Amino acid sequence: ALAQSNTTGAEQHWHFNVFLDGKAIGYHNYDLTQTADNTEIDIKAEFDVKFLFISVYDYLHTNHEVWKGDCLSSLSSNTDDNGDKVFVKLSSANNVHTIQTPNSSLTITECLRSFAYWNPDLLKNTRLLNAQTGEVADVQFSHVGKEGITINKQPINNAEHYRIKGKDLEIDLWYSANKDWLALQSVTDGGHVLRYERQAKELQ
Repeated sequence: ALAQSNTTGAEQHWHFNVFLDGKAIGYHNYDLTQTADNTEIDIKAEFDVKFLFISVYDYLHTNHEVWKGDCLSSLSSNTDDNGDKVFVKLSSANNVHTIQTPNSSLTITECLRSFAYWNPDLLKNTRLLNAQTGEVADVQFSHVGKEGITINKQPINNAEHYRIKGKDLEIDLWYSANKDWLALQSVTDGGHVLRYERQAKELQ
């Protein structure tokens, strides 16, 4: 079940500073609102990678998701990946889900979940929808163990370390004992380390 309160109007926020090889490049924010019938989450990411003070890579992603229970009922994302603009739209009717992208349309009847890092329980599916590409990826979600980590130079003991693996995909995630998302890390195609760290004001 969803980890957040079921109280109508309840809000939760996960705001991250994003680093590439240890250098700050932007932010990735998740803002959740619980309504009477749905869980709605707004996601926005903006990265700007500079070399010698010149921008060499820009990334902007926005996404609005609506969940009914533990399944997605709609999703609408737009991404500008260094000038390459794409969108993904998910709509649902009578338990039939249609995923549209600029180049494809796919119909699925199974319960769909995205890479909902904000709630580790939602990552236990073996297939997850990539909100940027529209691909439904085969994945494995595993618990690595407990360990100490540092977030914004603040030590956190006994963080729960999880890992998502799939084709050309490996993502490490850390949560507090009460499943509050703390950090994310992965290695890019070019061998660079991409890391998310929860903003200090939100650390408990």
